[in-house]
Amino acid sequence: MTRLKLLLPNDDPRWNYVKGAFPQNKAEARECWLDIRIGLADENLFEDGMLSLTEARRKERGLYKDANLLFTRFQCPKDIAQDSDADLSKFVEA
Repeated sequence: MTRLKLLLPNDDPRWNYVKGAFPQNKAEARECWLDIRIGLADENLFEDGMLSLTEARRKERGLYKDANLLFTRFQCPKDIAQDSDADLSKFVEA
């Protein structure tokens, strides 16, 4: 199955699942971290049971790639990492 990504005019092509441009400040980065955290929640990762385990793992890898890209400029806020079901602690600066 081929995956097609629809890019809107403001979307950064480096993102896998986060929508919009790469953030320019901490407030925009916080919104991206929230999108990543929400995307990694089980109900969103499996899309309420609509995705197979393989598809969900692929989506999870894509979200972690987005997190790695975002971490190159902005660390994950501690409150977002602590509230997450996923392990975002590695993206928080100690």
